[in-house]
Amino acid sequence: MFEVCRGCGCSNFSSCPGGCWWVDDDLCSSCAVAVDVESGTPLTADEIGQAGWTTTESGIVVPG
Repeated sequence: MFEVCRGCGCSNFSSCPGGCWWVDDDLCSSCAVAVDVESGTPLTADEIGQAGWTTTESGIVVPG
């Protein structure tokens, strides 16, 4: 199976600088910044922003 990250486009054959691993079927560890509490699905920073949330400098996700 050829996986491509929905956040950055890395793949099994071209990882992120410094390396990464899969945390979901289509999301790498470099892009996963939070987890949806209800579904358990890892989210990217873009997905958090689209939902109206922001991430603080310490990495805490808060309402926008």
